[in-house]
Amino acid sequence: MPNRDAPGYSTTARLLHWLVAAGIVLQYLLGERAENAADSGQLALQLASLAQHKSVGITVLALAIARVIWRMLSRPPQLPTAYQQSNPVLARLSQVAHSALYGLLFFLPLSGWLMSSASAYSVSWFGVFTLPDLIGPSEAAKETLQSAHHLAAKALLVLALVHIGAAIKHWLIDKSGVMGRMASAVSIALFAATLATGVWATWPEATESTAPALTAPAALVAPAAPAAPAAVSPPPQPLQWQIDQDHSHIKFTATQAGAEFTGEWQRFNAQIHFDAAQLEYSRASVSIDATSVATQDSERDSTLAGSDWFDSPNFATVTFTAANFALNSNGTFTATAQLDIRGAAYPVQFDFKVESQGNQRRLEGRAQLDRLALNLGTVEWTDTEWVGQFVEVNVVIVTL
Repeated sequence: MPNRDAPGYSTTARLLHWLVAAGIVLQYLLGERAENAADSGQLALQLASLAQHKSVGITVLALAIARVIWRMLSRPPQLPTAYQQSNPVLARLSQVAHSALYGLLFFLPLSGWLMSSASAYSVSWFGVFTLPDLIGPSEAAKETLQSAHHLAAKALLVLALVHIGAAIKHWLIDKSGVMGRMASAVSIALFAATLATGVWATWPEATESTAPALTAPAALVAPAAPAAPAAVSPPPQPLQWQIDQDHSHIKFTATQAGAEFTGEWQRFNAQIHFDAAQLEYSRASVSIDATSVATQDSERDSTLAGSDWFDSPNFATVTFTAANFALNSNGTFTATAQLDIRGAAYPVQFDFKVESQGNQRRLEGRAQLDRLALNLGTVEWTDTEWVGQFVEVNVVIVTL
């Protein structure tokens, strides 16, 4: 029988072991919640669960790194000699299983991080800071990493169950001191308390709108140009800009689960009659194909096309019109405009500058939009913790 007084692990090693164990269980629970939410069509709950899953995963990765560093600084106790002599095969399998567990502790969070990067979903750690993307968006890489991540998760579950079973065998059948090297009543209580606290702090609940969708304001009418003196004929309307579509774009930046992402409307038509010397006669109208939204992730694009967002199958066009321009003291311009979206009109402010080089003009501008005020995502996505309330739209228009 092995020595029941076998040397145990240090307090630090025990602490890290049980914190990691609690994190792994919490990861499994959050992952299951995300999958169940996806199966039931609760996309907001799925996003929240995945966001917490990723944050806990990064925490587990940090704890695993700390465990390896501590293991290098403080060598773990060897298995009792009597046990190694009486069970050489099991002793060797135990070492292999421990190595595999360590490898999976690193592979799982890293593969998840890579998968998020490939999906154009930057990983935010509980909304405190955003981790850098490890690779660029790639649908092929996303699918490969997703399969590898899921297989590794199943392998970790199997190894963890074997690990637990072996520990129980040492305790109940062998009645050895091997289990006591890492486990104690205090450490198990720490595990339970950590897991309970983690569930309480990270467990997302399904959110439903407690109020009806915002009522759209009445249609707005663009301000009319001031009347010219009766005796003087108004100057002609500024010539229409000839747009260089290849070098022009309309992009937006929003926040999802604490991390920014960017998107673009890939198809739009702009009719711009703008001249800084004739602001009162300048006009602009931009029609955006709402079905052309692209965020480098097909699932997110599909969600934005849904009825809670742009509802592009029924409202395929978003229109921006401006007829009231003002020159600012810093040389930039402000347009008081109207945004027609999903059959309703809303006032918006658009700030921009215009630079000229020869016959070519370049307009750069931005507008900050309140998605809730625009009645976007006001059913399932009202919780701004997971999808930010404000969206920044950036426009570049270049003429030929």
